[in-house]
Parts: sequence; C-alpha cells; structure tokens
Amino acid sequence: MGGVVSRKMFYQSAAGHPGGTDDADRAGSTDRWVVVTPFHVLRLGPAPTVFGIVGPTGLYDDAMQCNNLPPDPQGTSPAGAHIRFLIEGPHGGMIHSTVPPGQINRAMQHKTVSEFWYVLEGHGQLWRRDGNEEQTVDLLPGVTVDIPVGAAFQYRNVGESDLRFICVTMPPWTGDDEAVPAEGTWTSTLDG
Repeated sequence: MGGVVSRKMFYQSAAGHPGGTDDADRAGSTDRWVVVTPFHVLRLGPAPTVFGIVGPTGLYDDAMQCNNLPPDPQGTSPAGAHIRFLIEGPHGGMIHSTVPPGQINRAMQHKTVSEFWYVLEGHGQLWRRDGNEEQTVDLLPGVTVDIPVGAAFQYRNVGESDLRFICVTMPPWTGDDEAVPAEGTWTSTLDG
C-alpha cells in the first residue's frame, strides 16, 4: 500500500457496510474507514484490515451494485466529454459520456487503462492510432469500439444532437493523470 493520500473517514452502517461521512452515519458506529491509497480503504477497529476500494463514485466493497443514470453530468473527462459515473468495481468501471453537437475533444492517450465504448445515440467520429495502425470510424448507435492502452485517440460530434455513449474502463480509472495529451488529427474546440 502507498502513503496516506486522504484522511476522509467513512463509518460503518448498522448493516455492517461502510456508510457516508455525516453525523447520522456515525451514530452508534464503532468502526472507521480511512482512504489509504486512491483505491484502497483501511478498516480501523479491533482488527485493521483493507476492506474495499474507493473510486470516483465513492466507497464500494464486494457487494452487488445497482445504480441509476445520474440526472446531470458529474464531471468532465480529460478529453472533454460530460460524464456521469455509473458503476465501478475492482476490475473496471463504467461511465455515460455526452459530447454536444460541434464539439471536438482533446486528443489523449491512456497510460494503464483500455476502454470499450458502446454508442447509444448521435453521430460522431473517433480517430485512433497505435503502433500498428491508424483509423477513423463513425460513431453511430449500436457501434462498439475499443481504445487500447497507449493508443492515441480523439473524437468529435459531427451530428445535430448530443453524441452519447457508454464507456467501460479496465482496470478502473486511476484519476485525471491517467490520460496524457497526444497529437490528434483535428483541432479541439475546447482549447481556445
């Protein structure tokens, strides 16, 4: 394990699972949870143990998950898409991405994660380049694509409505420093 990067405390709920951080969650709790790396949680109690994983959507353990699509974007990807966190586990994560009409996102490369995309609606284009090939593909409803680790990629919305797609990362997203700028094929509309 790495050094302590956050002292945010999580408290065990009455059901025995980590809860939130407010006073109502602390009532009657004897165990505390401390984030010790961006992705691991240490249980502080009679027998300290690594319990679970913290991702962009919060703390989770081995329990099954069921989430709804958040009504509003929760952030922006390093490339520039508006994102909503859907689900994350120890082996991967899933987000919903939206790119408005006319937007050309920044070209990026990932250091350690690969991605699978499934296009829900809209019309876009994805440019990708790795050591062996370079290609541009249309992003239309029903299309699936992959972004291999280390491949440079850039995408844009060429339609009249929002481009929306599901993105699965493997392993889980490690943070904004996971993505590094790359030389793309189009000029981004996001950088002035």
